[in-house]
Amino acid sequence: MANKRVLIVFSSTYGHVAEIAQEISKTLEEKGLAVDLMDLRKTRRNKWPYMEQYDGILAGSCSGNTISFGVQGDGKHTLKRELRNFFNINIQEIIQKDKFLGVFRSNPFDLHVIISPEPADAFFEQVLIERYGFKPSICAVFGPVINLSRSSKMKYETKQDLRRKIKVLSKRTGIEFDMKGYNDFRDWDRIHNFSTKFAEMLDSSLISSDSVNHCPNCGSKVESSWKFCVSCTHKLK
Repeated sequence: MANKRVLIVFSSTYGHVAEIAQEISKTLEEKGLAVDLMDLRKTRRNKWPYMEQYDGILAGSCSGNTISFGVQGDGKHTLKRELRNFFNINIQEIIQKDKFLGVFRSNPFDLHVIISPEPADAFFEQVLIERYGFKPSICAVFGPVINLSRSSKMKYETKQDLRRKIKVLSKRTGIEFDMKGYNDFRDWDRIHNFSTKFAEMLDSSLISSDSVNHCPNCGSKVESSWKFCVSCTHKLK
């Protein structure tokens, strides 16, 4: 049987989402899937591949409105412009041809994801449905990378805004931040679980006995008798 094919498209202003996309690609390839990576900031539309040749599409975005459960911003621009353009052109074909679709993002201002990633995933899905008109097969908001060092490409005003928000969060939670350095809160185990779950969606033969003992939503260990995951309340049976 021919390998399942996956296209990973992404828009990455600072390179952090590109690194996530590359790690996801590595995991999928280790599981025997054929993967193509496409940087939307560097690839012209006339160079985009045809969606029909892929079994699954993964799309990653960096900045945009903060995912904040409706408190800050309305989610209108939760995806980067390049990714919105990609979906405007391809989403109907993806849906009509029953492609598996995964969407992920990592934004420096998504600070609450450090504490509560699963609720952020649920809200992200809600935004995609309400604002963009589609429900992905799987979606996730990964923790932020906050680079406050001099080498950062982030604007001075943006850094100052982040520092103010970080100080509030640090005081409330006790989480330590380097106010002049590089803070990486991406959870690579969670990214691996996301990649694994997407691979298993495409090819059920990849589901192992080990996967059965883990929540398919968050990756936490579960008992065979459980009806719901105690970590994220995902229904297991």
